[in-house]
Amino acid sequence: MEREELIKKIEDLPPDRLAEVENVVESITCREHDSDREELHQALADYAIKQAGTEADLDAALEAASVGHLLRVS
Repeated sequence: MEREELIKKIEDLPPDRLAEVENVVESITCREHDSDREELHQALADYAIKQAGTEADLDAALEAASVGHLLRVS
């Protein structure tokens, strides 16, 4: 089905059916965003696992500050 033909069919729908189409389109759009989010989460998790304990994982200044804070609080 051509795009113009699909648009024409949608334009001819009664309001209640148009709302159904809107819900379907919204559902498809949300799934795509969820998929992007899941892929980003997985990529970040993979990076964190790969870099754990390496120079990329350790920040000496942050580490020193947090240890210093813990020693003062205790």
